Amino acid sequence: HTAYRRQRQMCIRDRLILRLPFNRAWASMNKALPEAGFAIDDKDRTEGVFYLTFIGPQEEDESGWFDWMWGGEDAHPLANQKFLVKIASVEESRMVISLLGEGGGAVERRDQQALLTLIKGTIN
Repeated sequence: HTAYRRQRQMCIRDRLILRLPFNRAWASMNKALPEAGFAIDDKDRTEGVFYLTFIGPQEEDESGWFDWMWGGEDAHPLANQKFLVKIASVEESRMVISLLGEGGGAVERRDQQALLTLIKGTIN
């Protein structure tokens, strides 16, 4: 099962690649984003966009990774920030997932990679 998941998803620099048709990629992201600590504020399936607020880890056992990554036990530095996740089709069964700032702007690379890694870990 894990090997299958690895074949279906990849993290390349500033985006994720899902080897799924759009319908399945959309459903996977719809489930994965809340599990990764995002609140879905709105979504536009036609455009392939999720409008999100990052809430951060909600369970005690999830905080260890964030403590290591951001170096503390205070509130997560990205908590309450707004983001967009965009699903774009590269091929019929290959989607590119991008994480953007509110309004479609750039996100600091370290934060972007950390959040994409977190999302990747919840996709199944």
